[in-house]
Amino acid sequence: MDFLRRQLTVDRQLVLLPGSGPALGAPKTQASYRVVPLPAVVLDALAAHLSCYPVGPDGFLFTNHAGEPIRRTRFSDVWRPAVKASGAPMGPAFTP
Repeated sequence: MDFLRRQLTVDRQLVLLPGSGPALGAPKTQASYRVVPLPAVVLDALAAHLSCYPVGPDGFLFTNHAGEPIRRTRFSDVWRPAVKASGAPMGPAFTP
């Protein structure tokens, strides 16, 4: 994350390894390495987030309550009940 250049460099990803905790690894493809320009609204939101939740010792911007990286599977744990409660169609990919 580079606030001065207003960009995010993607050069690694969180990998979930069976039998061990999450680890940082290389992106899956060469095309996955990229620089993402960030508009002012995103930078403002990130700055507000960081003022409430400082970056932890591992450098993650978003963590769980224990300060660990958020696993991608955690999103489904929250998303599916929210979709169901809203009455919106879940579709085959979201059917529990």
